[in-house]
Amino acid sequence: MKKSVKCAVTAALLLLLCAVGIYGIFFAPRKIGCAVDDSFSWKAYSYTPVTSKTIYNYAFPSEEITLSAENRETIVQLLADSKGKRRFPGRWTPYGTNTRIPCVVAVQIDSAEADYMLFLCRNDSEELLLLKTELHGKDRWYTLESPALAAALNILYPYDTTGSTVTHTVGTN
Repeated sequence: MKKSVKCAVTAALLLLLCAVGIYGIFFAPRKIGCAVDDSFSWKAYSYTPVTSKTIYNYAFPSEEITLSAENRETIVQLLADSKGKRRFPGRWTPYGTNTRIPCVVAVQIDSAEADYMLFLCRNDSEELLLLKTELHGKDRWYTLESPALAAALNILYPYDTTGSTVTHTVGTN
């Protein structure tokens, strides 16, 4: 009897350890640290989401947005203060066939060492930020927990309540 209890306790502890390890690796929020300086290039695009219930529910880039130095600094600071939850590895886009989440803004930050893409997405009930980083040729996706960053992007690039039209004017940022 004692041996079976000992085995059960050991098995339970091992199972708990595995669960904690898996959570820590894949699901725990983590700080997104990116030191973005003047050597990075910036591109931003507004997207025209297709929100109908058709099979082709994509969002297409509609125009390039200018990013002032002040706006870049704001985004970098808020991004550095954000925490993200790892979604899943592999090739995946937030405006692809498997998500049905129309993206409104994409900010791409490039350098020789790192590749960051920041997406502000919206569906009928919520908005969320997604961060794509590229490491050794593989995409890594994070859901960012940063209401301040989402709010800042909404101020810079406002859109209507349906998420179907970006209402800013290029060049005014």
